[in-house]
Amino acid sequence: MSTYGLVVQKKEMTRMWVNDKFASVTLLTIPTQEIVRYKTEEKDGYVAAVVGVGKKETGKVKGAKIAYKQCAEFPVDANFIQQYTAGTALTSAILEGVEKVTLIGEGKGKGFQ
Repeated sequence: MSTYGLVVQKKEMTRMWVNDKFASVTLLTIPTQEIVRYKTEEKDGYVAAVVGVGKKETGKVKGAKIAYKQCAEFPVDANFIQQYTAGTALTSAILEGVEKVTLIGEGKGKGFQ
């Protein structure tokens, strides 16, 4: 079983008919993101992909590093590294053939506001 990761953003909450019942659902969007680099066993002690989300404007300086609004790390295996090189944009195509998806959410820490 392979484990990959994508960064998603919550779009809205709504309700849908699922198996003849009215269920609450959360609609998600996949923002523009790309693989920045890979962490390796030899250098970092584990294997992971570093994903950058939403490029920031850095100006027109030649040779300037690309800045991202958010970066995330996901553990990956050798299959993923062979299939997606650094600099590759990740889209919803990565989810083709996937039967089960596990989501982990992060709150902003605003309590009951």
